[in-house]
Amino acid sequence: MALRLWASSAANALKISGTGARAAAPAYTISRYFATVLDGLKYTSTHEWVKHEGDVATVGITDHAQGHLGEVVFMELPDTGAKINSSPYEEGWMIKVKPSSPTELDGLLDAAKYTKHCEEEDAH
Repeated sequence: MALRLWASSAANALKISGTGARAAAPAYTISRYFATVLDGLKYTSTHEWVKHEGDVATVGITDHAQGHLGEVVFMELPDTGAKINSSPYEEGWMIKVKPSSPTELDGLLDAAKYTKHCEEEDAH
């Protein structure tokens, strides 16, 4: 899937997510020892989340990924009093795209499958 490949490449190159418009959080979250996973989003096995609204898909790096990122190579300092990496799902998105086919998102993981993927990955 082109969306997954592009998002993965962008996440690897950027290392830090950008800021964006504030969005309402899904109804509830699944929380594990490693990170917070929001129900209602789709996830890739390479740790990007996708929120599909209408004909736009918003893509960002998961909380799990930001906790495992390596060396920081660039940082834009926040305004006084602001926090870094405190909102990976609401304000920390990287890109917004219009998928050529909404069925591209069908192959992504739901919250429960992504949580299981992270647990298995961290066990190794």
